[in-house]
Amino acid sequence: MSVTALRISVVALVSALAAGCGGQNAPRASESAQCENSGFLAVSAFRGVGPRTVLLAAARFMHRHNVEADLATRSVCPALEARVFPPKQGWTVVIWPGYFNAHDIATARALSSSLATLVVTTHEFEDAYWTLAVFDDGLPIVRFASQPGYFASSPSEARRSARKWSGPPGRLARKFRIPIEVVTPYLVPNASGKAFRSDDFPRDNFWVFTDLWRRLGIWYPLNVDGYRSVLRVGSDFLDRLPAEGEL
Repeated sequence: MSVTALRISVVALVSALAAGCGGQNAPRASESAQCENSGFLAVSAFRGVGPRTVLLAAARFMHRHNVEADLATRSVCPALEARVFPPKQGWTVVIWPGYFNAHDIATARALSSSLATLVVTTHEFEDAYWTLAVFDDGLPIVRFASQPGYFASSPSEARRSARKWSGPPGRLARKFRIPIEVVTPYLVPNASGKAFRSDDFPRDNFWVFTDLWRRLGIWYPLNVDGYRSVLRVGSDFLDRLPAEGEL
């Protein structure tokens, strides 16, 4: 992630915390609304691994980077919690804390390695673009961004970013054993309109990743309150966790 994007995330998170999220303690009733829907979305899916196993691995990852992380059964401040959902069709989905968009790719890579499994992760930034990164046993398979040149300061930098975040769709199709025609329309930078008429979202809406995920056999939770458990993390995670990539 670029320095500019990371700085925006830090400032926004600090503002959210100052407004009401009280670390590991439950917020007061007047503050609860300020803990909801805070930050840019970051979400990962883990194949063949149960919810508790995923959160325990995530906690160990946080602890290695000196970030507090504690499992809990009830959510009190989503801006500082990872929510894990019951598995569906073999995939366990985690919605990360607010402003985790700077860290989901590095976290997904680490957990893919430690859990020896396939991990798909997506984040968005200011509704402007969305990303897709796939790792298998810690090895990178695919990396895509819908607006790869969003932070580029020159045409040459934009071209370099486009090459780095290009996909490619063939590798994604082979990994999931689906026709390349199914995924190619989604992995087109700066695209608009729907990839398929049956999709819910056009490609310039970051929620289109849910259409792509469904074609990979992964379902984004329709009810974000239907989580199995949560991982509460320290508010300093932005300063301590590794970041990977400029988007």
